[in-house]
Amino acid sequence: RYDGTPVDFSLISDRPEIAFAHKSGFMAKTKERLGIDDLIALVSKAVTGS
Repeated sequence: RYDGTPVDFSLISDRPEIAFAHKSGFMAKTKERLGIDDLIALVSKAVTGS
């Protein structure tokens, strides 16, 4: 991960909103545009705490 970024989008790959999450966890794509509150809630599940 770039500069130790504590986000791993592979952790949310099984969420219904996710169309694709790269297996190394550096990016994910949603099936449709999300509102900011939904987006923040989703991304918070990908934070690893490292």
